[in-house]
Amino acid sequence: MALPRSALALLLTAVAGVGGYLAGSRVGGAPSADSDLAAENDRLRDRVASLERDLAGRPVALAASGGGRPDGAPAPAAEPTASGPRVPDGSPPRPGEEVPFPKLADGMTQDEFVKAAFRFLEVQLARGPEGHFAILKAIDEHLVKDKGLRRLFSSEEDAVRFLYPLLKFAVHHEGQVVDLMATTFRAMAETPQALDGLDDNTLEMFTEGIAMVLPGAVGTDQLAKFSGWVEKVLATPRGSLPRSIEGNRSDLERLLQMWAPPLTVDQAIAVLAKPDELPPERLASIVRRLPQAALAKMDLLPVLGSLIDRGDFTAVRLLQQVELAAGDLAVLDRREIAALGDDSGIHVSTYLSATRRTAFESARGFFDAWGASPDVSGDKYASAVLQAGAPAAYLRDVLARQKLSEQWVKLLTHRIERLESPAAGPR
Repeated sequence: MALPRSALALLLTAVAGVGGYLAGSRVGGAPSADSDLAAENDRLRDRVASLERDLAGRPVALAASGGGRPDGAPAPAAEPTASGPRVPDGSPPRPGEEVPFPKLADGMTQDEFVKAAFRFLEVQLARGPEGHFAILKAIDEHLVKDKGLRRLFSSEEDAVRFLYPLLKFAVHHEGQVVDLMATTFRAMAETPQALDGLDDNTLEMFTEGIAMVLPGAVGTDQLAKFSGWVEKVLATPRGSLPRSIEGNRSDLERLLQMWAPPLTVDQAIAVLAKPDELPPERLASIVRRLPQAALAKMDLLPVLGSLIDRGDFTAVRLLQQVELAAGDLAVLDRREIAALGDDSGIHVSTYLSATRRTAFESARGFFDAWGASPDVSGDKYASAVLQAGAPAAYLRDVLARQKLSEQWVKLLTHRIERLESPAAGPR
């Protein structure tokens, strides 16, 4: 079994694995149904749900420098566990205390390393932004770029017993962890060069790990601040930011959808009335959340058409969700054909499959319209018709009407001969 990367991330960021691990993020793929860890995973999920219930209604403030609980009270002392490492006792760092990231010495045990890593985190989290950058540097140097830590936790069996203490550490330092997140996302938006030189996988611990639990840890206003930083990053031209940030653009785009506040049906309908003003993933997210009764009453053609015009694959997922009348389908066919003429259309077989026309006869109307288009590319059209399983008579018509390269003339002729040969049987 491969060790989940996010389990190691927890050793440094305290909650990176809450999202990544529990959502199934792992280096070696998901465990099999008979995995020895299945029961442990269920127990962890139940415990996280219990912790969430305990924290319900407790606001989390974005403090200037972190420290202690969100309400200003000192972190409560940890209860000793029956076995395995303990959560640090919450004693504040001493003035001027310097705690470097623990070095892996010969003979160091996992418990010794985790205890030292906990103290490193406590000291750095209490320092505010300066300590946050020290944590980022530690992730980059000791987790992403150095294989030593992976060797110390060489299997899931070695690491799994540390997951609950790490989750507990995160809860005890909830406000400070939110501060760490704020520093990281603010830097991506306002001082991106401060993150230059980091590996993009380092920031992925935040954009794909901790960020998944952020909506449950902060209020609407605070989440809006995070979304604003993400929007600022995404508004910059591609290639203008450090590689560590550029490599996380797709994750940041997904975060905006995950963090988006839920809309009422009326609000969703109003937003969908202007599909060109929304990114494709946001369109898809809104449509997916609408009840079927509302979808049945909506005119989805503008939304789907806008996506098809852009050749966006999101349209395929939406087409698979809705039933369209023949007239509506013809409208979308024309937009797909126009996009194909601009070389930006969704792949023909993918589009037809999404609209439930996998047999040639059910797709004949689409091919007739495409073949009559003034901008049709003969070779591209011949390839799609051939792949769709057109009969010999239709292929002869393609040969007669379309301007084809010599290669495609030969391919179609060969297919016609095969289809019409006695060995091919009736067609």
